Amino acid sequence: IPRTRWYNNTFYRSASNHQYAITFLKQTNYDGEDAEVMNNLFIACGEFDSNNYGWYYVSTNLPGRFTGDYNYVAGLPPSYPGKTGFSEPRGINGGDPKFVNAAAYDFMLSEDSPALEKALTLTGFDYDLRGWKRPVGKKWDIGAYEDATTPPPAPKPPGRVRPKK
Repeated sequence: IPRTRWYNNTFYRSASNHQYAITFLKQTNYDGEDAEVMNNLFIACGEFDSNNYGWYYVSTNLPGRFTGDYNYVAGLPPSYPGKTGFSEPRGINGGDPKFVNAAAYDFMLSEDSPALEKALTLTGFDYDLRGWKRPVGKKWDIGAYEDATTPPPAPKPPGRVRPKK
């Protein structure tokens, strides 16, 4: 599918029987063209017995432009090792993302997560999985959730209404 966008997702232990969580292959002239993978967490994905897989794969003959950056990639807990071959200018390779409680499927980020305020601001894509407006702090967070420890800003009250005469 050309021009697909994968923004602010959390992939945890996905694609355990495959090498990658997302794959872009050239099968026709337009497959995967101008795709983007930005601001995602790929934690313990791909084949667990290999440190060479676990995020996304882009075919070398893919037509058009592909952009992948600001993603966080790490292997199995508890050590969360970095992945061989992962290379993004602003991506994070390895380390504990510090989820609130991954064992209970709570993938919100703790207050000391290295993924906080490390994402690219994307226009037209302003809310996290809970419906909180991004950013909660100064910058966007990597993954599906904004910082769980900071309450979202209060909505602005409506403007003053004049009483009817």
